[in-house]
Amino acid sequence: MSAIQQHNVQYIESYDPEIPDWFYFLFGIMLVFFSGIEAKGQNLNFNNSVSPELIVCEGEENFTIEFTNTSTGILSNVEILLELPIGVEYVSASILESSTFNVQESDISNLSAVLFSSNDLSSGGTITFSFDAIAKFDAYTNQLNGNVFSNQVTVNYSGNSEFELTDAYNILYPALSITQIAPIISTCLLYTSPSPRDRG
Repeated sequence: MSAIQQHNVQYIESYDPEIPDWFYFLFGIMLVFFSGIEAKGQNLNFNNSVSPELIVCEGEENFTIEFTNTSTGILSNVEILLELPIGVEYVSASILESSTFNVQESDISNLSAVLFSSNDLSSGGTITFSFDAIAKFDAYTNQLNGNVFSNQVTVNYSGNSEFELTDAYNILYPALSITQIAPIISTCLLYTSPSPRDRG
């Protein structure tokens, strides 16, 4: 009985009558909400890799997306959304899967935000595939604005969604540099047609 009384006293002391009751109600709802998020947890372990650099308007570079199902259950309805920085575009049909989950292009209407689909991901299973990307002229402007170039990979599946930002990579572009100006000397020759008297 004394233990219960002691508990009640501690509860009364922690209650501040100046704080309205709706605050405690709202606080309780927030606790329940965030507890639910924590209960879901993370089911994926990402291991993405990027090319160290892209050259504007010159060639393609290869990137890799890889993630593992660390949960004890099967992840169904898997979709992978690849979001690239401004000026960087996915090269259509460049996907090459090295796993066995049938990763395919699902929506490539926007080459800077490409959606892929795959089969259900079993517990402990790893999806791995690579793709090519190119840097357009807008990447040059984006670089001058001081923005960081990093891809975002989002994996959606039944009941949850997880994402990761890849390591940053460099954007290279050609620059014209004038180191020396050399004078050009031109010689102009004046030709005079002979008179009729000289011709005779």
